[in-house]
Amino acid sequence: LLAPDENDAPYEMRAVCAVAPTNRVGTASSCCRAASYTTETVCDTALHEERDASGALTLRIDPMTACTQTSTAGTCTRSGTLARCDSSGLTCPTSGSTAGAPSLVAGTYARRMIRVGATATAKDQYWLGCSTVGMITQTTPSCTPPPAPQSTQRTATVVRTAPGTFAVKRSWATTAPPGFCSTPSFPPAAESMGSSTFVDGAAPAGGTFATTAHTCTYTLTKK
Repeated sequence: LLAPDENDAPYEMRAVCAVAPTNRVGTASSCCRAASYTTETVCDTALHEERDASGALTLRIDPMTACTQTSTAGTCTRSGTLARCDSSGLTCPTSGSTAGAPSLVAGTYARRMIRVGATATAKDQYWLGCSTVGMITQTTPSCTPPPAPQSTQRTATVVRTAPGTFAVKRSWATTAPPGFCSTPSFPPAAESMGSSTFVDGAAPAGGTFATTAHTCTYTLTKK
């Protein structure tokens, strides 16, 4: 997938995330803060296309270093008993978040294989396979307490978008498309499962909860 001058080379990782944190405290006399803003995080990393012990091609994205982040203000509203928000530190505006951090896409990816009849054929992408993770699946921010986390399947794929430029696509689904998680995958072996909005947060405790929905793009550009 990588040209010779693209391999074992330094890259800039640029992660742009639409972030939507929602915080609510209390059941009676409760207060809720709902915000939205954009973060852009730029890091240094490197790409290495190499063979593993079995001879299969892998793609390694090095750990992120020298990261800087900027935030663009969006919206921030509070509702309910505002004194409760004040005493809980839920003020406006708010910005800056580690949600969707580029460190999430560092690691070793396997060459994606697709089943063509009885034959496994390499596809022009690398992926992390499928993993099962509990997550709050209510992706639309709301001051109503969300349901408890549910079991989801998620993956990440790396695809070329231009010479010296690659995109990492994180996605999830409550149930992966048929054959998506198989090795080799069933055609068409799409680049994503469908949803790219992730939600960080735990099960609500009474009326109190804190969730952060985030939708991110990750771009690797050769230096």
